[in-house]
Amino acid sequence: MRTSFLLLGAAMLTVPSGAQWTAVQTGTSVELTAVLVEDGLHAFIGGVNGTLLRTADGGSTWMAMNGVPNDDVNDLVRTAAGSLLIAGDDGQVYRSTDDGATWTAHATGVPDGFEAMATSGSMVTAAGRDGQVVRSDDDGVTWTVQNAGTLDRLHAVLADQPAHVWIAGRNGTMRHTTDAGATWAAVPLGTGEDLNDLLRLPINTSVMLAPLATGEVLRSADSGTTWTTIATGSALEFAALACAHDSAVYLCGENGLVYVSSDEGLTWQAMSTPVNSALEAADAKDGLAIAVGLNGTAIKLGAGGTIGLTEIGDPGRLVVFPDPSNGPVTLAWEGASFAGPVHLSLFLSDGRLVQRTIWESPQRVARIAELPAGRYIARVADRNGAVVQRSFTVLAH
Repeated sequence: MRTSFLLLGAAMLTVPSGAQWTAVQTGTSVELTAVLVEDGLHAFIGGVNGTLLRTADGGSTWMAMNGVPNDDVNDLVRTAAGSLLIAGDDGQVYRSTDDGATWTAHATGVPDGFEAMATSGSMVTAAGRDGQVVRSDDDGVTWTVQNAGTLDRLHAVLADQPAHVWIAGRNGTMRHTTDAGATWAAVPLGTGEDLNDLLRLPINTSVMLAPLATGEVLRSADSGTTWTTIATGSALEFAALACAHDSAVYLCGENGLVYVSSDEGLTWQAMSTPVNSALEAADAKDGLAIAVGLNGTAIKLGAGGTIGLTEIGDPGRLVVFPDPSNGPVTLAWEGASFAGPVHLSLFLSDGRLVQRTIWESPQRVARIAELPAGRYIARVADRNGAVVQRSFTVLAH
């Protein structure tokens, strides 16, 4: 299946009115510090003292995993090769090649704990206390200590590609490497507040977000070159960001707070949650979002892709014909002219991503040759957060 896509429209995306966070019974009261959502059904949550749980039903039930090292699970990632890696609290990284059945400890060359990891290809970078940064280029087997030029505690790592990595943490620290960590450059932010997480939006990779300890969010619309402080309406600390279906972005923090942005971080609104414990980590994919924190607290939004998408903006500018269709579908943009790359995404109506592409030509028509029967949303977005979404139906054929 091949698609092309288009741009524009000063519109605001809305979160479906039925979207609600629900409490998850984890069976533990320990502090939970890590989340890895792999799809709409499968996820892991981790915490102190070797706590690691998994779900295969979208978070409805959780099973404790045996054989996990008796160390804090500060972060958890899945590499491109399929390995699971745990960032521990004693300078160790733990690696499993059998989906968590057994684990092997790997020394990294540093004595203190890690708080975050990121992976791209076979590369993994871990960062944590005292500005320590380590890197592996062989799927987490061997590690090299890097000098990132800071002694500040690091809370977040973001890997764009193996050579391009970002780190962020206390006292307004953000640094970036474009040469696999041989050198690191400070990123000017205009703030000395702690940064607790880093997120690049999948739907618009020019946009990066970082929550501050002050309840505000740093936002960049130019891939991290310049940053603007965005008010959320809260003065409480936010710890984690997650993007569930390439549209809504969730911001989680103290007192069980969750705020949501539907315009790529420009504005935020509070959501209702059933908990009041601090939320410390969050992740989302394919319509399932999970946030965890103190006292074994976990909440989820959606399961199996049940976060919906609705028409927004002026959908009449994006023409879909025929609608309904029992064969090929043609998309045509009849709005104002556009410039620069345009992000085109195709979702099932429940929020599951079918395909995403970047359109860099002036072409205004795209033809989709074959789609399974179902209800779909076509989404056009530019780098400034302008969004138009149009629904259409494909009949059985």
